[in-house]
Amino acid sequence: MCNDDKVTTATTPVVICLGSNAANKKEEMAMAADWLSTVIADMSYSGAYETEATPESRTPMPYLNAVATGLTSLPCIELKHTLKSYETQRGRHSLRPEEGTLIDLDIVFYGTDNLRPAESQSEYFLKGYRSLTAGTAPDAER
Repeated sequence: MCNDDKVTTATTPVVICLGSNAANKKEEMAMAADWLSTVIADMSYSGAYETEATPESRTPMPYLNAVATGLTSLPCIELKHTLKSYETQRGRHSLRPEEGTLIDLDIVFYGTDNLRPAESQSEYFLKGYRSLTAGTAPDAER
C-alpha cells in the first residue's frame, strides 16, 4: 500500500510491472512502455516477454509481461492513480473477461517499499526484473 507520508524527489526509485493478454497485446505493451517513459525518469525497460497465465488470471491466454524501472517525483498514491488512469484511458475495463486484460500497470517497488510482495516473487515479474538487474534482455520485444 502506498504511504502518503513520504516526501518524494525526482530520485525516488520505482519498479513497475506491465502485462497484457489481449488480442493486440504486442501493441498495447509497446504503447504502454512508450507512455511510461514520459511518466518516470531514467526508465529502463526489460522488453516484453511471454508468460503463462496464472491461476488467478481472468483468462487462460498467455500474457506479455515486462518490467520497467526508473525515478519519480510523484508521491506513491499519485503515481498509482496515474497508472490506473492510463489503464482506463486505454479501455482496460471495457473488455469482457474472456477477452483478456488489455493493459495492467502495477507499482511493485516504490523506494524501498515492496507494495506487491506476492507479485515481486512471481516468475512473470522476476524474469524481467532479473534481466534489468543483470543487464540482459529476456527474449524481449518492444
